Amino acid sequence: MKSKSNDLNSEAVYSQILHNCKLCILLGLLILLLSACSPHPAAHTWVTDDQNEPGISKLDVTFEGTAEFYSTADLKSIRRCFWGAKSRTIIELNCVHAEDTEIKETYELEVADNNSARLTHNKILIARLSKQTIRDQELKEMEKEKNKKEH
Repeated sequence: MKSKSNDLNSEAVYSQILHNCKLCILLGLLILLLSACSPHPAAHTWVTDDQNEPGISKLDVTFEGTAEFYSTADLKSIRRCFWGAKSRTIIELNCVHAEDTEIKETYELEVADNNSARLTHNKILIARLSKQTIRDQELKEMEKEKNKKEH
């Protein structure tokens, strides 16, 4: 026959285990929420000044997991992509050509430091990129407006 004190001890132990499990679950959810909110360093607008085979002038990587490549010729979107993080500094871009969505390509963008990155395709360097600042964007827009007025 079990005594009342044993039953009470068992209930206290089960209650403590249940309380600890709730705390562990809450702590785990909190960690997931906090880690999911920090943006990947690649989520930015990147520009290149050098010529490259695909004719890329700008790569716009959004926080939401999409990206677009822009052409040097007319600043039109030439590739549309979805991206996912491979590491703290590398993202993989799964892209389709804007004009023919049957053509699919995969790229990697590796952030070298806070302001520069390397774009590769099949492990071959395609372009070196730098982060576009707000001031860079303003200057380019001013130059475009000036060119429109001159023509």
